Amino acid sequence: MCSPFVKKSELIMEGENSRMSIVMIPFLAHGHISPFLELAKQLAKRRFSMYLCSTPINLASIKNRIHENDNIQLIELHLPSSPELPPRYHSTNGLPSHLNLILQQALEKAAPLFVNILKDIKPDLVIYDLMPSWPAEVALSLDIPAVYFLVSAAAICCQGLHFYKKADKNLVTVGQLVHNSSETGDNNTRNIMEWLDNKEKSSVVFVCFGSENYLSAEEVIEMAYALEKSKCSFIWALRSPHGEDDGCLLLPEGFVERVGDSGLILKGWAPQTMILGHSSTGCFLSHCGWSSINESMKFGVPIIGMPMKMDQPTNAKLVVEIGVGIEIVRDHEGKFKSGEILKIIRMVLMKESGESLRRKAGELSLKIKEKGEEDLDKAAEELEKLCRKKKEIY
Repeated sequence: MCSPFVKKSELIMEGENSRMSIVMIPFLAHGHISPFLELAKQLAKRRFSMYLCSTPINLASIKNRIHENDNIQLIELHLPSSPELPPRYHSTNGLPSHLNLILQQALEKAAPLFVNILKDIKPDLVIYDLMPSWPAEVALSLDIPAVYFLVSAAAICCQGLHFYKKADKNLVTVGQLVHNSSETGDNNTRNIMEWLDNKEKSSVVFVCFGSENYLSAEEVIEMAYALEKSKCSFIWALRSPHGEDDGCLLLPEGFVERVGDSGLILKGWAPQTMILGHSSTGCFLSHCGWSSINESMKFGVPIIGMPMKMDQPTNAKLVVEIGVGIEIVRDHEGKFKSGEILKIIRMVLMKESGESLRRKAGELSLKIKEKGEEDLDKAAEELEKLCRKKKEIY
């Protein structure tokens, strides 16, 4: 991993000087860093030298996805450390909820460090995220153009621009940015794949709510009852809202023993793309984060929507509208109940009622593959124009 301040001349191989250089700074969440990395890979294939800037703990989580010839360098951004926010908490993944604001405040104080990084690398462009608030201002102060990369659905972006009456912005789509995991993984991943190998095709419910969403203790109970009563096979990535991986402590007594080999409980992290890509996975019970939807659609897996916050309700409605999923309806108190969860699981997994969802999800997956990388080619052209315009001016 690179040190925070590395000379640009030391990072670009001989003969690569014709490449434009881009520094990317995503928000400190896996759901943001992953698409930023996939975009970096695609732009690197299109004659850009890419620099991905984040905290050491976040960079450590993706370094094994970068190869020596990828033309991607990892640049460490060291946040101000404190006893309540040690470096292991410089990420939203596994962050106790009471530290969210403190992490955001620490990130806001890191602008001077980013200035030094930009002065050292002298990039042609900066690509930034929703947070922190300062990358565009810092870049422009150094006469470096800055582009905002929204990792949510295009519909969310258009909605925001319309609301703020700024629909004159130039929007460029990049298509799907899904990590294509070809590695066999560690022993835990291999055990999961072996478990799936022993299940019937399209018979398993995959339950996962991303790295920043948690079920309450009451919702864990409701979900457990629904899965048990469904008699289906399931994989459940279960996390605690208190920054602990062992959300299993919230399960009903005897639940694990009663479901036996029909259920596989994962404590925290799950190899999501590998699970979704397995033929035994029949549906994805998801919070409807945009990255999760993209991954599910890539593999043609229908979605059971259980949105919680931010863009997730809009994403869930989009999934329902295009016919590739069904949303679980909350009760009159705004809570998810086992009866409704059970009903939707049965609807999606049953051959008759779920056939249309599976067919449409499969058709969308084929369309995505057929379209290929057209959007990325166009996006790279637009970014190159912006970089060249900057060079002409300065």
